[in-house]
Amino acid sequence: GSESKGDLKDGTTAEALFSGIKGLAVDSNGAIYVVQQSDSVIRRIYNGNVDTIAGTPWIDETQIGPGPGKIFDPREIAYDAASNSLIIMTGNAILRAQLP
Repeated sequence: GSESKGDLKDGTTAEALFSGIKGLAVDSNGAIYVVQQSDSVIRRIYNGNVDTIAGTPWIDETQIGPGPGKIFDPREIAYDAASNSLIIMTGNAILRAQLP
């Protein structure tokens, strides 16, 4: 995708914009997952590209279900190799997001 608004822009690593980063995790394939708290999203850096994989930018509520969903106040992230999923810690919840 090539969505942009202010400090959130997906695209190549040279084009992408970030801000409000709170946490990082790395999966078994070397993809880097970034918690961008200021925009309520989780972003992935992989193979020279940046994309938003979870959360809806600038929406401050949590809604679970099929991705991308909504994540309020994401703060930290961890990768669980056993289940190939991300554990996302927010201000009031712990969420698991299954990776493809």
